[in-house]
Amino acid sequence: MSKEKDIRNAIQAIVGAADYSTFAAKVTAIDGATCDVERVKDDKVFKGVRLNAHITADSGLVIVPTADSYVLVTEIDGDKWFVSQFSEIDKITIDFNDEIIINGGENDGIVKIKELTDKLNQLKDTVNSLVQSYNAHIHTTANAVQGAPVSINPTTSQAQQAQAFNKSDYENDKIKH
Repeated sequence: MSKEKDIRNAIQAIVGAADYSTFAAKVTAIDGATCDVERVKDDKVFKGVRLNAHITADSGLVIVPTADSYVLVTEIDGDKWFVSQFSEIDKITIDFNDEIIINGGENDGIVKIKELTDKLNQLKDTVNSLVQSYNAHIHTTANAVQGAPVSINPTTSQAQQAQAFNKSDYENDKIKH
């Protein structure tokens, strides 16, 4: 046990258990679901401060602060710490079991961008195939004027060939799932 903890335990035995403390700190390093911080009031360094409940980067809710930003750090059981508030956030990861609802969920689900892009590109291919098939046919009627057949050329007329869809045109890359 550290000398600091021994002294704290001795004081607590005399005056009673203290409330949990919270202090302001600057983030000095980030490592998965923990970070190192330097307390503002006295520059004391705390290593392995939790960013989530399990100290694993792949479970639960992990809020990762920006390096050199300021956070509030709260004590757990006298010898462990967690970040309770953030001034700047680099990323948030959520590993969940069922459902996430953002802003009341009134806009339905977030687009599955790869699947949407694949479906739209299938549609583009079908439309282009139909245009090519139409252009390959000669359409004549009994009253038609003799001469060269007229075809639709999507590259020279107002109608243009369908272009490939680009997910960057309609993806909100700030929210990923």
